[in-house]
Parts: sequence; C-alpha cells; structure tokens
Amino acid sequence: MDDQMPKSQPATLAQQLCKRVLSTVRDVDADASIASVSKWDHDCSTLVRVRAGRGAAFGILDALKSSWPLARVSLVENVMDGTTEAQMLVPSRCEQHEIARQQAFESHTAKRLRTFIKLTALATLLSFIVSVTTNAIR
Repeated sequence: MDDQMPKSQPATLAQQLCKRVLSTVRDVDADASIASVSKWDHDCSTLVRVRAGRGAAFGILDALKSSWPLARVSLVENVMDGTTEAQMLVPSRCEQHEIARQQAFESHTAKRLRTFIKLTALATLLSFIVSVTTNAIR
C-alpha cells in the first residue's frame, strides 16, 4: 500500500485505515489483503473488506473484533471466486461516540455503580424520614 502512494502526498484517511487494518490482521494471516474500501455517504461510515488466506478467516474475524470494538465485523463469502472475506463497517465519529456511550452504560461496572447510587439515595431518604419523624415526635 505504501509503495503505491507518492512520498510527497499525505496518506488519505482510507489509506491510513487500510494500513491499520492490515497491521491488525497480518499478525493472524500474513497473506491477508484489502479486497475493497467503500465510503457510505448516508452516514459517513467506511466499509472495509479483507480477503483472508486459507483457513484464516475466523482468526481475522476475532482479531478485528478485539482490535476494533466499535466496528461491526462479519464474514462474507465472495461468490465470484469462492473466497471468504472479513467485512468491517467502521462507523462515523458521531456513531462511534454513541456506541461507546452505550457500551459504557451497559458495562458491569456502570451497572454496579448505578445500583450503589440508588441504594445510597434510598438510605439517605430513609435517614431523612427517620430524622423528620424523630423531630416531629419531640
């Protein structure tokens, strides 16, 4: 990929993305290559397809899922040549922010923190009621 790009021009976002994706999957499959890159105009997402070597598709799938937790990753069969490709949809920045917020909200730590806050609020309310009732009786 770097050989195709003139040294005087900075890398495009698509080229940077391809370089990062390849560095992720080449640890699993040295023969992996970018099959295609597409920009989705309606939501500014980017679709990257990675052609896997023989038997490495599931390894590439796992590597992409662990390295790109905000992306949607799946396997597709290229019916033209029978190869399997990993397909990764990288959401726009806004959508990435929303996905990250949702994942953080659903995390085990966040759920425990919300439970702790609710119990603390309940204990504070009960303490206030006991205090008011005690002062009213006196």
